[in-house]
Amino acid sequence: MKLIARKSFSKVSVREIADEANVAKGTVFHYFKSKSVIGLAVLDMFYRVFVETPLKKIIGSDLSFKGKIGAIVDHVLDVMLKSNVKYMVMLVSIYEEIVERGREDIVKHLYLKGISLFEEFFRENNIHNPAVKAQLFAAILDGLALHCMLYPELFKSKERRVAIVNEVLSLLKGG
Repeated sequence: MKLIARKSFSKVSVREIADEANVAKGTVFHYFKSKSVIGLAVLDMFYRVFVETPLKKIIGSDLSFKGKIGAIVDHVLDVMLKSNVKYMVMLVSIYEEIVERGREDIVKHLYLKGISLFEEFFRENNIHNPAVKAQLFAAILDGLALHCMLYPELFKSKERRVAIVNEVLSLLKGG
């Protein structure tokens, strides 16, 4: 991932990936059929580590609904505050190359997995129109992540985070 973070995914060769991993190029192709498959593996790992596993842990916790929404918002903001912007750019460059190769269906699948987690969570908590609210919540989280990347100082304050969570809750619980 460090190599891909240093330069755009489209500019990284399989030879460079093999060299970085201290393996032969053939070894890389033994495990990955193509460079796109490597990109998909990186996206899948990112999704599992930073999205799916933490969300399932938060949603399955004993926190109240409000506490879970707060924990999800905090998780997204904490990941953005701790991440190097280069890693976000790396994910976008991988996505762009995958789209160019006609495999955006796989990325959309990961996105829909996240949406379905939220939809089920909202349904279990009697949120009106859970499918739409799940999409809205994901869009809010994406927007918060982007704004946090652009202006991190705004999101370090506990008071600001509480205010954000309260506004998100009012949107989710509104008819």
